[in-house]
Amino acid sequence: MATGVLAAAGASPDAAAITAADVLYAEASGVASHGLLRLPYLADQVKSGKIRAGRPTVVQESAAVLRIDGACGFGYVAARLGVDAVIDGLARGPVVVAAVSNSHHLGMAGRHAERIAEAGFLGLVCSSTSGAIAPLGGHRALLGNSPLALAVPVASGGADGGRSGTRRGRTRTHCGRGSTW
Repeated sequence: MATGVLAAAGASPDAAAITAADVLYAEASGVASHGLLRLPYLADQVKSGKIRAGRPTVVQESAAVLRIDGACGFGYVAARLGVDAVIDGLARGPVVVAAVSNSHHLGMAGRHAERIAEAGFLGLVCSSTSGAIAPLGGHRALLGNSPLALAVPVASGGADGGRSGTRRGRTRTHCGRGSTW
């Protein structure tokens, strides 16, 4: 169903499948803010052209540094390419850094960190975000709630969070349900 919603909006079959898998993973993990709640928003972003049908590519590669152009497409797809490239690179050397640019929301950062940990590597997944938080004494949202997720190859998983007390998506989830917390 999730893949169909995104494909009907104009996403490519591959992008729809990768994005839907990550959205469903978030939902199944209890992170509703990054789960099915996002489908209508993502579909609208595709229809409006804010998310395009571009295919991410590795545009610069050295032994330890990768630069990925997200081609204005789904961040889920660009992040998948980045994580795959990092895991491949770590099989050949001790440190690999990937930077993704020109893409949309990457979804639950912890999902990408878990893939790194499952491959047996230590890693950090982070992202920038638009302004969502007013600084102390401020009246306008200027700071982003940029996520950080740590990949630790242990049986109990890793850590996933942002730099504020709650995620913006979590606030939307509760507001959409009429909750006042």
